[in-house]
Amino acid sequence: MSILLALMPICGLWAEVREITAGSGTSTTYNSPFCNYYNHGANQIVYAGKELNASGKISAIAFDVATASEYTPTSIKIYMGHKASGAFADNADFVPLTDLTLVYSGAPTLGKEVGWEKYVLDKPFDFDGSNLVVAIEKHANNYVGALTYNATNVTGSVLYRQNDNNSKYGDFDQS
Repeated sequence: MSILLALMPICGLWAEVREITAGSGTSTTYNSPFCNYYNHGANQIVYAGKELNASGKISAIAFDVATASEYTPTSIKIYMGHKASGAFADNADFVPLTDLTLVYSGAPTLGKEVGWEKYVLDKPFDFDGSNLVVAIEKHANNYVGALTYNATNVTGSVLYRQNDNNSKYGDFDQS
């Protein structure tokens, strides 16, 4: 999944915002980051620290829209966290909600136009330079298959679950 991060140094006398692009966007998908083709979905995407080659406070994140088609879910929550490995071991290797920090909550309109779709975080995330996990919960009353995002085909970089009728599929907390 291609992302653009706005990073500010954790230490320093002044705040320099630097944008980091991760992923090459060689293919497209509606499955990630928002499970557009289903009413409810949860995604986790891991970016290897060596790919980001940075640390600092992440203040914004952007996803690269490949095919625009306006879509407004009822809620989007974005979480961030760290992961020991730079890939998911299997389809059940979701990072637990207790290890993630809620950084954005809202009901934005997705897919307005092709290009970078930016989300300014409600709470900046202290990224330590290790492997970054971006987790997204989405709930909606409908779906749209025409909205796609640029993505990479890196094995083990994305986990998702999605369902039209069971809203729990959009939650990381399954209790």
